[in-house]
Amino acid sequence: MAAVSKRQLLAVTLCLSVLVSWVRDGHSVDIVADYNSDTEINHLAIDTTSGNVYAAAINRVYQLNANLIVLESDVTGPQMDNPLCLYPEGSSCTTLSGQSVDTRATDNVNKVLVVDRENNQLISCGSVLQGICEVRNLWNISGARSYGGDTGYFVAANDPASSTVAFLGPGSTSQMMYVGTTFTIDGGIINDVPAVCSRSTSGNVLKVSTDPLLGGGTFLRFTDQVRDTYIVNYITGFSVGGYSYFLTTQRQTTESQNYVSKLLQVCQNDPQFRSYVEIPLVCRSQSTTYNLVQAAVVVEPGSDLANFLAITNTENLLIATFSKSQSENSSTPSSESAVCVYKLSDIRTRMTENIQRCFGGQGRLGAHLCRGSDM
Repeated sequence: MAAVSKRQLLAVTLCLSVLVSWVRDGHSVDIVADYNSDTEINHLAIDTTSGNVYAAAINRVYQLNANLIVLESDVTGPQMDNPLCLYPEGSSCTTLSGQSVDTRATDNVNKVLVVDRENNQLISCGSVLQGICEVRNLWNISGARSYGGDTGYFVAANDPASSTVAFLGPGSTSQMMYVGTTFTIDGGIINDVPAVCSRSTSGNVLKVSTDPLLGGGTFLRFTDQVRDTYIVNYITGFSVGGYSYFLTTQRQTTESQNYVSKLLQVCQNDPQFRSYVEIPLVCRSQSTTYNLVQAAVVVEPGSDLANFLAITNTENLLIATFSKSQSENSSTPSSESAVCVYKLSDIRTRMTENIQRCFGGQGRLGAHLCRGSDM
């Protein structure tokens, strides 16, 4: 995917420069309310209907009003845990091989925080107990329903450093929570966690959809051959126009050591995730390539920007920030960064071309991923 033109990139750069200068010259926005957590806050979510703010921190989750006054809170950790065990209980637990190992008090780092207005619930998932989730009432989060008991409920990465991204979007029959989870080598139990999946938010809550006749379902996993070494870092995700997307940083191929950014797409009406496709997302300015995406948002442009870019104001734009990696084979960002803008219609055209080539016998899903029906 080509980056924006120099003219378009200059417009974004100028807007950012004006904003920075405006703040630097003393025209900063006043802070009207604040809240300080006792532990590091990992995620924030807002209920746009009530105005309530939900904050998930290490070992805590908070419900605040629009003035950031705490209405309710709940404790999520530390919990006695060991990543080698399915169901840690007490001071010891049993591994899959039958070995007894000790547990220890482990901080619960929040990985997922999603406001589900349709079902009046707050979904949060942490790094302990194999990444299981808890569901709370949006109006009062003090009580939680915990979803565990089998590997189908393992959702998030089970270590603090590995990424997990989750967001809501339509599915083939009902609303789903789309999840991208970095594979971790802690344990072996986490092998059952899909790399990319969609999970129900009602009925069989937080389970992936499966097809008992054809096998597989709304999930993709890594193959055993590359699972431990081909690490994908999930940055963000979004749902728009019948598709769900994930932005990632990863090695260009399973054989390459160079890191790139990729955009993953799946059709929301696809019960088998056979529509899955990915493309590199390139942000380039003159001779410099900024290869590591850091954050992104999808917006509809206002009339002035739409006129400047010669597009309609109903066109969805993907605006993303990138950093240049410290070296080609490094996943660590340097201080050099840029902003690139893409038309989502251009991205979909490229995705469709890739799918058509795949159906025509050119290319395949990829050696690093397999569907449930392929396993």
